[in-house]
Amino acid sequence: MREYRININSNWRAIACFILVMPFYLFSLDFIPSSTTFIQIITFAILLLTMYVICDLVSRGTIRISVTSSGVKTVWTRQFLLAKNPDTDLSWDRIVDFKHHEDKWLESFKLTLTENQQYKFYKYTLLPQQDNFHSFIKEFPNLVNNTNKDLTKKIREGESEYLNSSFQWALILMTIAGIFLLVYKFIDPNSGPRWSALGTIFFGIIYYWYNVYIEKTNANNL
Repeated sequence: MREYRININSNWRAIACFILVMPFYLFSLDFIPSSTTFIQIITFAILLLTMYVICDLVSRGTIRISVTSSGVKTVWTRQFLLAKNPDTDLSWDRIVDFKHHEDKWLESFKLTLTENQQYKFYKYTLLPQQDNFHSFIKEFPNLVNNTNKDLTKKIREGESEYLNSSFQWALILMTIAGIFLLVYKFIDPNSGPRWSALGTIFFGIIYYWYNVYIEKTNANNL
């Protein structure tokens, strides 16, 4: 049996915390010293990091995952704020596939189950944490391969989130919106988002299209 202690996050709790903390963040901007650009940038960074840490801690829970010859069991050692989630005990024959998805400062792990069900958790990774998440991600495929020897229906690795049609449609809409903002900015340079904001938006768009391209290339080479 292998056991892993993993810190995980609740997205909707993090978003709710972000919405509640944002007014205090905007209020504090009025007190940023205006002496030098460097000091302003450092102060901005400290405020953003503080807001991130608060939202991370508010949305965090801790689970202990046990992987045995009979299946995967999850026990809550620290519940999410105001939550009482049940422990789970999944036998191997209920698991269809698994997938680890790594994004910028956010990772997820998903088990697709029979009867159109799934087990999934998220983890924020901007700051280092003392847990066994990366050991779990590294070792789980080998544990599945060992288990597959005794299963009639083999557990496979699932499809990347980047190849999901819903994600790609959302990316297409985001790209169209970004192009619209860029054209609008050229027509009227004094309105709309700043050039720095547009640069950040297009950096994100290019980053995700690049990941879609890489995942499609890897899938075609299999």
